[in-house]
Amino acid sequence: MRVLDYLQIAYELYQREGPVLPHEAKRLIGGPFSLKQISDITGVSQRWLKNAYKDNERPGGRLNPATLGDIIHLRYLTDIGARLDRGSVWKVVSQGTSTKVLARLIGKRPGEVEAVLDPRSGRA
Repeated sequence: MRVLDYLQIAYELYQREGPVLPHEAKRLIGGPFSLKQISDITGVSQRWLKNAYKDNERPGGRLNPATLGDIIHLRYLTDIGARLDRGSVWKVVSQGTSTKVLARLIGKRPGEVEAVLDPRSGRA
């Protein structure tokens, strides 16, 4: 599966009205998210995830699940080769997702994401 597919599944699970069952959270295993991030997205206990999927741990970092919609938009821009939109990047980072995690999820280097945020870079 592509990263964009995992992002869309995560967004769907995060937006769900009712509880997410552990077997549904399994859909995110093997993707770009750490077990803690999957727990934050789905509400499934991190302890349960670690016991069931300890061999599938991924790098972590600060991810605010509320920013998944904007991250999907930024990933789409990357996939089509368009410039990143400074407003969307700023919104994601200002709401708590680290530039490192954002860069990993949208397929950019952290320095590229930071350059978008730098007013001296001339990118608007």
